[in-house]
Amino acid sequence: MRKITLRKAKALQESITEFIKGIEVNGTIELNEFQVPSIEVTKARILALDNNSRRDQLLTVVYHIRAAIGRANVESGVSDLLADAALLDKRMGHLKALVELASPYDQEVTNGRIAQLKEMTPDHRRYGFAGGVETGVFNQEQLTEFTSNLLTLKKVKQQINDKILELNVTTEITLTEHDAAVLVKEQLL
Repeated sequence: MRKITLRKAKALQESITEFIKGIEVNGTIELNEFQVPSIEVTKARILALDNNSRRDQLLTVVYHIRAAIGRANVESGVSDLLADAALLDKRMGHLKALVELASPYDQEVTNGRIAQLKEMTPDHRRYGFAGGVETGVFNQEQLTEFTSNLLTLKKVKQQINDKILELNVTTEITLTEHDAAVLVKEQLL
């Protein structure tokens, strides 16, 4: 049995998946007048079946690795940390949207604009002049607090990402002898 870190296991999974794409399984061949059809078809069939078997074995290894990574992620706490990171991403998105919504609410400015509206004649309104005042609903203090919370969440997210990285390079999974042999045969390990 062979041990590899979660980080190497993920990279190995991707390498195997790419390698599989390069294994051709052709169901047809082109013959010319100088070839013996029965011999060439037999050779092509053997190659196609061998390549299909290789592809199946490698695909099985990929999913064995995937399952082992899943178990290790749960046991090491990576799964929980990934969920925490996803939650923080959503919360940061919400805070960012609040910060970017509008200019801060200024009661004095808003009251002044409302007073101007009250003083408008009906002619002004009829010719497309403003019929209302748009204003932000959060004051500058609240917007500053949202920004501060956003920065705090970014720091917490970075700490979580650092912990995930640490766990990915220290937590190991074990490849079965068979899976390791398949990978060595294909020169992937």
